[in-house]
Amino acid sequence: MTIQIKENPSKTLVKEFVVTIPHRDIASKVQAELMRRAQTARIAGFRPGKVPVEVIEQRQGNEIVSAVLETLMSESNQKLITDNKLTPALRPCSHPEAAYKKGEDFSYIVHVEILPKIEEVDFKSLEIIQYKIKKDPKKLEHLNQLRAKAAGLNEPIKTKRKTQLGDIVSIDFDGKIDGKPLKGGKAENYELELGAQQFIPGFEEGLLGYDTGKKLTLNLAFPKDYHEKTIAGKKVVFDVTIHEIMERIPAAIDDELAKKHGFENLKAMEVANQKILEDSHVRMEHGQSKQEVLNKLASIYSFDVPPGMVDMELDSIFQQVAREEGLHEPTEADFKRWREEYKKIAERRVRLGLVLADVGKRHNIQVAQKELTDLMLQEAQRYPGQENKVVDYYRQNPGAVNHLRAQILEEKTIDFILKTVKIKKKEVSEEEFQKVSEAAEVL
Repeated sequence: MTIQIKENPSKTLVKEFVVTIPHRDIASKVQAELMRRAQTARIAGFRPGKVPVEVIEQRQGNEIVSAVLETLMSESNQKLITDNKLTPALRPCSHPEAAYKKGEDFSYIVHVEILPKIEEVDFKSLEIIQYKIKKDPKKLEHLNQLRAKAAGLNEPIKTKRKTQLGDIVSIDFDGKIDGKPLKGGKAENYELELGAQQFIPGFEEGLLGYDTGKKLTLNLAFPKDYHEKTIAGKKVVFDVTIHEIMERIPAAIDDELAKKHGFENLKAMEVANQKILEDSHVRMEHGQSKQEVLNKLASIYSFDVPPGMVDMELDSIFQQVAREEGLHEPTEADFKRWREEYKKIAERRVRLGLVLADVGKRHNIQVAQKELTDLMLQEAQRYPGQENKVVDYYRQNPGAVNHLRAQILEEKTIDFILKTVKIKKKEVSEEEFQKVSEAAEVL
């Protein structure tokens, strides 16, 4: 095929080419396809294999030309990628300069977004702070207190007073939207802990500072990101009656409490509590170490990233933000606002993804089938009773499996970097750790 390829100069990652396919090549392919179809077509009035080529052209000519052009464009794009030694980030985007005319050469423009060149970094020269959370006896005692509270009893307050945070109130409530009963929004003698955030914002706060017997009306609204989309963001009115104010009296922290929670004795329960704390701290510390690595890489690399990949990342962010803001049909103004707010974040994510992929490739970091299967089963266990459906979903959706593979590869690559860089250990309290984590966090 004697195609002509001309590159328009560009200093960006988006390369532009003008491709011209000679009309003889097109005509040859079209004629071959017409003859092939004529030999197999079954058309009323003609014997099989005896349909004139002219009849096929009249009936299927436009379809054949479109198919031939699509094939030739695909082959031409592959040739220009190979000849120019390009590494595409996405599929090439092609569009004709003008509609195809029989007997004339066909020209089209193709844009190819290429991956940037990533310089290798000597990770041994980098230093990462690795935070370690100090053991705190008060945290262990706090877990004991939570277990004692869970096993405690609700008892009426002994001295008359108004409701306050931490009280358990026995209430009747009846919710309505636009004057119509709210499904599941009515109950009698319901025991609610004020401050536990079991109800929508404003409900529990609206019950503070009242005596028993108080009847009141709460004018509230469901959050825009409420899980039940049919009522998300809608105004709701609750009529509430406070019947009784109670306090939660914790159980004694002793062997009996431990037995109520399935332990042999108090010592065994505290050993389990300590394990809970340690496991929690390990997860927090690893997450922070991962964030430190990503932030370090972000400070080193500043190369341009393919705009198409940024747009794909922005689309993913937009979907998440729309759910959080409860917007079913975002407007152009919403998308403009989000693009301004999240473009740099999307660019950072794409850039870090490319860096990690490059590190993984350079150091031959791979994902074993067992690792993939284990994570798939782990995901399935999050949906009790539907495990088989989840596994079938992954088997039938290669894209979902690739997403899991990418997660594992990212974790393994970051672990590789952590084993290579210099580590400066720093011990902090859990409260100090939270401040460090909040300061370092980047979406």
